[in-house]
Amino acid sequence: MAVVTMKQLLESGVHFGHQARRWNPKMRRFIFMERNGIHIIDLQQTLTRVEEAYAFMRDLAADGGQVLFVGTKKQAQESITEEARRSGMHYINQRWLGGFLTNFVTIQKRIQRLNDLSERKERGDFATLPKKDAQRLEDELSHLDRYFAGVRELKRPPNALFVVDPHRERIAVDEARRLEIPVAAMVDTNCDPDLIDVIIPANDDAIRAVKLICQKMADAILEGRQQFDASRKEATPEDMGYAPSTTPAEYEGIGVPRAKRTPRVYEPEEDEEYPIGGYEEPVEETDASAVKKVEE
Repeated sequence: MAVVTMKQLLESGVHFGHQARRWNPKMRRFIFMERNGIHIIDLQQTLTRVEEAYAFMRDLAADGGQVLFVGTKKQAQESITEEARRSGMHYINQRWLGGFLTNFVTIQKRIQRLNDLSERKERGDFATLPKKDAQRLEDELSHLDRYFAGVRELKRPPNALFVVDPHRERIAVDEARRLEIPVAAMVDTNCDPDLIDVIIPANDDAIRAVKLICQKMADAILEGRQQFDASRKEATPEDMGYAPSTTPAEYEGIGVPRAKRTPRVYEPEEDEEYPIGGYEEPVEETDASAVKKVEE
């Protein structure tokens, strides 16, 4: 079954590009025609590219990989949040903080600070503080939650990025390329496709188009997660790194070590001439001792 149909793409407006005067010449191979000063994207290539991106996301999730959804424009914020949560992945729908990937150690400290403040608030610690201090912590919590709400469970850099409008999110794309993290993106006619690993030529300004593509990527991740969970259940001890199991039949040709032996104790026979302690030679008497015996 096809991942997406031509009818769905047309109804969502995926084929509408930007104005012809704002285009990127590198997108020429994905443009079907120009109409009323607006470029029309070739949906035949979009169909193929969506299937390739679907397979990429599915295989990545099947291997246990993590995907970070990135879309900070208003048209993409809601779709990014909804589909990332549905697929159990991470997302950023507010401003991309510079160094999020290249300086991930510092970002982790801010995420940990957010989690600590949330735990303190749940315990009721804010109520025991002076009003001024409690309000200061509330402001800090709301500020951190705005930027890190979608990455609170992110413990390590993601294995891949899914980006809506890489032209707007160029800093995120540059950081991912520096760390050699693959990027899948909705690429409009004003974007540079050479910076993207998995290209989906599509309209990144229409809410319905963004929602459709994000939904398909989330479906691919869910399918891959099911395969990952099934493989973990069926994994043998050898696959999980434990020592190989050996059946009783295989022990026949293997030299099994013998049990520990009791040390042998030497016991002399009855007709032995010398005792166990050994033979003691007689001591010869000296001249002085012989004279003493005579005098006695």
